[in-house]
Amino acid sequence: MASVTATEFIKNFGRHNTDVQREPIAVTNHGRITGYYVAAHEFEDMKKKVEGMRKSHTLKTLPDHLWKALMESKVDPESDHLNALLDDEPKPETR
Repeated sequence: MASVTATEFIKNFGRHNTDVQREPIAVTNHGRITGYYVAAHEFEDMKKKVEGMRKSHTLKTLPDHLWKALMESKVDPESDHLNALLDDEPKPETR
């Protein structure tokens, strides 16, 4: 990844605007990276990936459609022998 100082980035923006189409550019200030300049298509790809990431939920925050799907799901018959382990367990709360 290319790295340039903030001053050089400002002075040569046109060149960096072309270079960023090939690879992201780290922008530094006083020797520390303060930001990254990325091409628009790379930014859009990153946004889609973040939006598509799975979210975790607690029972209280689980959306109704997921709760219903969970409660209606069936265990594979190969695992029926494990049901005996659950006989003394409390049942999940209902909504």
